[in-house]
Amino acid sequence: MNLSRNALAPDEAEEINDEYDIKVDSLNPKIRNTKIGQIVAQLDKIPLGREGERDFELWSLEALKVIFAAQLVGLQLHPDGAAVQRRDITGTNRGKSDFWSRVLLDYKSRNIVFDAKNFQELGPDEYRQLQSYLTGSYGKLGFIINRDESENLTSGKDLDWTREMHGSHQCLIVKLPAKFISRFLQKLRSPEKHDVVDRQMWKLLTTYETNYLGLKSTRARKKSASAKRP
Repeated sequence: MNLSRNALAPDEAEEINDEYDIKVDSLNPKIRNTKIGQIVAQLDKIPLGREGERDFELWSLEALKVIFAAQLVGLQLHPDGAAVQRRDITGTNRGKSDFWSRVLLDYKSRNIVFDAKNFQELGPDEYRQLQSYLTGSYGKLGFIINRDESENLTSGKDLDWTREMHGSHQCLIVKLPAKFISRFLQKLRSPEKHDVVDRQMWKLLTTYETNYLGLKSTRARKKSASAKRP
């Protein structure tokens, strides 16, 4: 699906960016949590489909800036401009956490791509499109942000295409529903849960490798042996 740059006027897009503007390392936790709450609340106001696709891209970008603030740098929309292969959101993986180091080492993904799809069900077109982006420094792992209710994969639908992309192209495409991301945002309001996103992303990746693809996860065994993770 080609996203339209004309979904919002430039001044309207700027207003949305201003609304979402947030410094994750804010010294004032109350202000920080208020801003996070605004991002979470905004999701339900975005209509599904083409009508809300531009707003959903902006929401996805700002949510990613919060949950991966210390791990991904330079997150931006449409870095490829008007190119035929126009990636929605990209950022550079610093390999500064357990999960992102694993992504860098195992999947060679220095640059990370997220495709924002403002609808619930994903089909072959969405998986093939993202797979075509996974070249060079983008490595072999990418993410689709959509409006599904659950991050779990369903047999006969997204599970089949996840397996197809891995079997045919050795690429792993991970579904990150917006509601799943919203739960991360809500948990980040508590300072003691600062590493919850990394732990849950590690767990999600292991689920893909072992449950969905039937791969042996040496990373999981090392993790268990070192007892670094609960």
